[in-house]
Amino acid sequence: MQSMAIHLQLPMNAVFLSVQMLTGLVTYAVFVGCDPKLNGEITDYDQIFPHLVMRLFSDIPVLRGLFLSTVFAAALSTLSSGVNGIACVLVEDVFMDIYLTVSKGSRLRRSRLTFIARFIAILFGLVIIGLAFLLQVVPAGVLRISFSIFGAIGGPILTVFTLGIIFPFINKWGALFGFLGSLVAGLTMIVGTLYFYTFQEHVLAPLTNATCSIVNSSVSTSAPSLVTAVTPAPPPEYGFSFFNLSYLYLTPFCLLVGLVIAVPISLLTGKLPAT
Repeated sequence: MQSMAIHLQLPMNAVFLSVQMLTGLVTYAVFVGCDPKLNGEITDYDQIFPHLVMRLFSDIPVLRGLFLSTVFAAALSTLSSGVNGIACVLVEDVFMDIYLTVSKGSRLRRSRLTFIARFIAILFGLVIIGLAFLLQVVPAGVLRISFSIFGAIGGPILTVFTLGIIFPFINKWGALFGFLGSLVAGLTMIVGTLYFYTFQEHVLAPLTNATCSIVNSSVSTSAPSLVTAVTPAPPPEYGFSFFNLSYLYLTPFCLLVGLVIAVPISLLTGKLPAT
C-alpha cells in the first residue's frame, strides 16, 4: 500500500512541477522587455505572479476573485492544520507529562484539555500574525527566511542521525551537546544573516521596459515616449562578514558544528569500544 502511494504521487508531482514551469514561462513571455518593477507597477518581484493574474484576467472579475480565494484558502488551511497539530502535540506530549508529574497521576477532564489546546492554538495564531507584520520590515525575503529556518532545524536533526549511523562510540552527552551546539549555531546564523549580511548574492540581468510603450499604447499621433533601459554596473566589493554564508549551506554548516562538538565530548566522557 505504501509503495502504491509513493508511485501515485510521482505523476502528481510531475504535473505540479510542469504547471509551475509553464507559469514561469508565461510570466517571462508577458513581461519580457517590460519589467513591471522597473515600470513602477510592483514594488517587489514577489508580487509578480499576482500582478500577472490581475493583468491577464482583468476583464474577468470572477476569475480574479477565484484566484485570490484559492490563495487564501491554501494559506489558511496550511496554517490551521499546522497550528492545531502543534497545539495537540504540546498538550499531549509536554503539558500532560508535566501535569502528571506534578499532580502525582491525577487526570484532567477532557473539556479542560480541549480548552488548553484551543488556548495554545489561539496563542500560536497570534504569534504567526505578529511574525507576518514583522516580515514586512525584515530586509531578507520570506523564501530565504523559510529555507534558513528549515536548515537551522533540519541541521541538528541530521547531526543526531549522522552521529548514530557513522560514529558508534558517540554517547548520550556527545549527542546532546552536539544537537544543542548545532541548533545554537543555526539560529545564530539566521539572526546574524538578517542584520550583518554584506554580500550581494544575486546580480540581476539587464532590465528594460523598451516594449512597454508598444504593448500598452494604441495608434496615436503624439510623440513617442522615452524608453528606459537599465544595465547594472559591475558588482561592488563587499566587506567580509562571517554571516555571508548562503542559507543553502546552513544545513551542512550545522552538521559540521555538531560533529566537531559531539566527537570530542564523547571521547572525553566515555571511551572507544574495544576492537
